[in-house]
Amino acid sequence: MAIMNRFLLLFVLVAPLYSLAQEENKVIDVSANVVKIEANFGYNFNDGFAVIQKGDSHALIDKTGQVVIPFNKYKFATNALMRIPHFRAGMTIDDYGFVDGFAIVSDPQTHLFGVINKDLKLVIPCEYSRLQPIYHSGLLYGTRKTPKGTTENLIINFSGEILKKEISTLFQVHSPALRPQWLEKDKYGYVNYFEEVAIAPQFDQAEEFSDGMAAVAQRDSFGQLKWGFINDKGSLEIPFRYSIKPKGFSNGLALVQPANQDEFQFAYIDKKGNVAFTIKNETNRNFVPYNLVPAKPRFGARNPGEFFDGYSLWNGSYVPRGKFPIMLIDNNGNSKYFFDELEKHDWPSSYVTFLTDFVNKEVLISSRSGVRFDEVYAIANVNGEIIIRSAKLEGEANTIIDSLFDPTSKLAKVSLYSNENRKRTISYVNRSGEVTIMLVDSQLW
Repeated sequence: MAIMNRFLLLFVLVAPLYSLAQEENKVIDVSANVVKIEANFGYNFNDGFAVIQKGDSHALIDKTGQVVIPFNKYKFATNALMRIPHFRAGMTIDDYGFVDGFAIVSDPQTHLFGVINKDLKLVIPCEYSRLQPIYHSGLLYGTRKTPKGTTENLIINFSGEILKKEISTLFQVHSPALRPQWLEKDKYGYVNYFEEVAIAPQFDQAEEFSDGMAAVAQRDSFGQLKWGFINDKGSLEIPFRYSIKPKGFSNGLALVQPANQDEFQFAYIDKKGNVAFTIKNETNRNFVPYNLVPAKPRFGARNPGEFFDGYSLWNGSYVPRGKFPIMLIDNNGNSKYFFDELEKHDWPSSYVTFLTDFVNKEVLISSRSGVRFDEVYAIANVNGEIIIRSAKLEGEANTIIDSLFDPTSKLAKVSLYSNENRKRTISYVNRSGEVTIMLVDSQLW
């Protein structure tokens, strides 16, 4: 009943926001002052800029539609290799351009890679045959030829300073600062970016670090694995007590399950191992952590029950109404059904599909009609207030929203489809629902 009481409290708190939401809920339309740019394709706005493409050539535009880097000056590197859990909230699989203020580019003539910053200055020369960011580090892994013709593998920072040479070609680019590795005596330890042992091998099982903590396990005297948590110094912060492998920490909390679930089914613990709150099934209402597998944009996998932008998503049966069962739980244990919030704001369907996690308290969703052009797409906030939508009703939409808003430019990428031949036009929409930039392809043949 605790979850229900929290839900009712939240309902009272967010109800006054409904009048404010009436100023939102904008159906996407093309502005009379739309800026048209000749290009075949465009990618999401990131850090205030978007990469556009014509043929095999890239250019860069700003939020006004001005071309700030012309075609054929640089080829932007895809960020798909950086699409790993939480590297960049909101990143899609086909993103090109800036991440955290930097973009990897290549020289179209030499095909060698370098880095530009948001001032559009080349801060690392195009001299690397391979250049990839290292997960959550502010560092890059690079490969280049020496004057003697040999190949060297390096770790460098975004100023181009070389921090280490002769890194193994098997270096784990996608690994965090400390990663578990099978070391000696049949035990797991942790190595750092530079492939040095940082935490001695001593664990029978080990998971990656998240939020400064890692789940590790040792076998007890009966040979049963028991799980606890260590900090990034290797100190045991939470004793080996859990029989079921816990989930990683996020927002200071980790999801655990008791071996005996008579009293409650799940609990969130803090970094001292104290129970912050529990989740108990009620009559005709069962809750399980939701493993979001978005269709578009595509993200790296995340743990079920993990907090993202302050909320964890859960599936819950909704008897007797039969409405969509996604529940949001914040890190204080307050909960609410997201569909209930959407329903207050004229959502057209009994279903909703999450296409992203919450990022800056906003999420990309669609109705679940099962027919692509019948679905309604929308960007909504955690209170269910719809910022922009592709249509009012299912079957009316000729627009698909492809991304969340870039916080810097306040623009989201959308695809406009013609009624006649379903030809796609890549465009960019602002928070008022106005398409302000449109890419047009005037090529006849």
